[in-house]
Amino acid sequence: MVQSTTLIPLKVTDTKVSRNESKEKFKTITFWDCDNRREVKTHVVSTFGNYTRWKKVINYDLSIDSIIIQGNFKFKDIDVIDADSTFTIAEFGVNYNDVADIVGA
Repeated sequence: MVQSTTLIPLKVTDTKVSRNESKEKFKTITFWDCDNRREVKTHVVSTFGNYTRWKKVINYDLSIDSIIIQGNFKFKDIDVIDADSTFTIAEFGVNYNDVADIVGA
């Protein structure tokens, strides 16, 4: 089973509409998976219990710099992280050029 321990968020987008009553859209967070050297994603909705866990990542201004997220990430699908994964956010940011170097390396 594929697992990862270190992710760098690349972008947050609104995607498909959820099946809940409010018809909110899923937020899709796309990451660089440092362990497996590829892009992966997760999907969250603000009315789901796990949203509060991801809220700081969703609200982070990725146009300025990025962050490193560390945890024990399990995959629901080949490129989809389980949104119930737990993690911590590293205390230091990663500037955009560093992210480009990491992803492009």
